[in-house]
Amino acid sequence: MNMDTAILIANLFMENLPGVLCLIFFIYVGMRTGIIPSSKNIDEINGRISKTNETLARQTTAVNILMTKEKLGSMVSESPLRLSEKGEKISRSVNAVEIINSRLDELRPEFEALSNNYDIQEKAMELGESIYDDLPEDVKNTVKNEIYQSGMQLFQVYPIFSLILRDAILKEREPGNGGTVKIPATQPSP
Repeated sequence: MNMDTAILIANLFMENLPGVLCLIFFIYVGMRTGIIPSSKNIDEINGRISKTNETLARQTTAVNILMTKEKLGSMVSESPLRLSEKGEKISRSVNAVEIINSRLDELRPEFEALSNNYDIQEKAMELGESIYDDLPEDVKNTVKNEIYQSGMQLFQVYPIFSLILRDAILKEREPGNGGTVKIPATQPSP
């Protein structure tokens, strides 16, 4: 670096010194007062977010249990979980069994590493919303009309696809089924 460059840098720094000092002061005060998070504060914030997520998950589970126990939703909390009358009706109206059967080959790999019924059920529950999201718009509109008539919420529809998927996977794993078995369409209630 030559002398002219060094002088130019020194002059630039001196001309902007008040601004630089103000910025440093602002950052310092901001970190001390908590306006600007420091790395210590970020860890604390992440901890709070995790606790909030855990609390929300417990509350969501409680609401889901209430909805199923009171038969307000699409499933009934029995062992194992099963579709409620409303869930069965919606399932029939949108041909949910056929939808699941048509996607079994695509969804089956999600269950390969799972070895017990509970884990299979939980994985199926995770997939319920994405199965609904992939439906054609006309089928989604049929679902929405049904839940409107039933006094339900959209999130209560996801278990319909989840439980049908769970049952299909479990049926495939029964001894003697040897692989891929399509589940029969549900019969309308008399």
